[in-house]
Amino acid sequence: MPVHRALGCLRGLGPAVWAGSLLCGVPSFAPALQLDWHLRLAQAPVAADAPPPRSGAPAWVRWLDAVIDNPALAEAEAQADAAEARHRRGAREATWPRLDAQASGQRGRQVGDGRAVDAPATSHSLTLSMPLWRPAEQREVQGLQATGQATRLQALATRSELALGVSQAYLAGLHAQARASIRARQIAELEALEQVQARLLTAGLLTLVDVQATRSLALQVQDQWLQDQGDAAQQLLTLRRLVGPTASLPRGLHTPAPGPFPPRWHDREGGDVAVLVRAHPLAEAAQAQIRAAQARVEARQAARWLPTVEASASRGYRQTTPRSDGVADRQSLRNDSIGVSAQWTLFGADTLGDGERIAAAELVQALARHDVVVAELARDLRAAIETHRLEEQHLGARTAWLRHAEAALDAVHRAWLAGLRPTSDRLRAQQAVLDAALAVADSQVARMTSGTRILALLGKLDAAHIAPWLAEIDHPTSDLATP
Repeated sequence: MPVHRALGCLRGLGPAVWAGSLLCGVPSFAPALQLDWHLRLAQAPVAADAPPPRSGAPAWVRWLDAVIDNPALAEAEAQADAAEARHRRGAREATWPRLDAQASGQRGRQVGDGRAVDAPATSHSLTLSMPLWRPAEQREVQGLQATGQATRLQALATRSELALGVSQAYLAGLHAQARASIRARQIAELEALEQVQARLLTAGLLTLVDVQATRSLALQVQDQWLQDQGDAAQQLLTLRRLVGPTASLPRGLHTPAPGPFPPRWHDREGGDVAVLVRAHPLAEAAQAQIRAAQARVEARQAARWLPTVEASASRGYRQTTPRSDGVADRQSLRNDSIGVSAQWTLFGADTLGDGERIAAAELVQALARHDVVVAELARDLRAAIETHRLEEQHLGARTAWLRHAEAALDAVHRAWLAGLRPTSDRLRAQQAVLDAALAVADSQVARMTSGTRILALLGKLDAAHIAPWLAEIDHPTSDLATP
């Protein structure tokens, strides 16, 4: 087809002002077809330099604050309340005075020598006892206190685990949604490319094979988009099981923020992982269990060897009224006493040493459990830190990859319009941009996921510490609460 006829056919592509030029004797129609083929797939529709809306709290923040209503946390808090109540009761029993009142009445009859004597009697008394020294019970109270602290710390650990579960479910949904959003924009770009190819095919500048190749790639991306949509739906179901039926997923991701990404764990106490994990609620709970076991050992030893000393004072009244042959003789008696008593257990179950051996075994178990917990937390924290560092490096490399892939796509597209590159090169360049954009999204979410794991292991997974990450998430307007 003559060149002037081809140019006439291409006039229908739009009202763009174009200028034909010759490059190596081939007409170039790039100015007329400049449709911005850059696939900024890692960016949301909101401009990268425009800050995301902050008119309210995003759903992720609200869900972290709302884990206090989770039934699992309510159960853990109830167990902690019960343990603290047992400690208070034990402390009062071991140190507080005790006041007992007693009243009784009885009716008796004595028969002898043909005579019957009725002897009704009433008595009442008031006794005040004061523990002076109860070493075994006092050490039991110390153990109950440590157990209450451990249970409360375990409730905090439960809250941290729930917050981590909600965060990971949210980020998994964000990952699937971001990939689906990227592929949706890729489909839109391929459909726009097909429209251009249809006009070029009409003008005789392309073959049907080129059009079919583009359509095949578009169908492939559409199938992958459907898979991403299914993954996002599954993650949304998981999220709704955790936070309620109103949960929703964000639209996608913004451009990665430049510079170091929080948390900065190496600014904490020199970055000593073994020191950092000891502040985790599970590690502190294990330490409290050691204190409880030590207190039980001392309590068993005290019960075996040490006496208990108690002071008491009482006042009682007893009244009897013997009645015989219609004659009653009322008698009243008052009894006052005060004293101090000491009690040793000379023989019994506690004197055989079984209680001490049981308590000692529980102490060894608590020590071993503490070591295991600290080792697991340290291992998990080191792995999360290393993953976080690697993902930061990957994100930097993949962002550069995306930038160069976009530049290469622009150059290949211009050459394709000029007839210097085949359609296969054009599609490969576009696929390279898609792969780079997906890789950037993968690294962004993986970096956030490892960051949430680090914060959870440091006991800092809350709204304040995830705030720097929210700028990278494209929150829909409906996802923001009214402040």
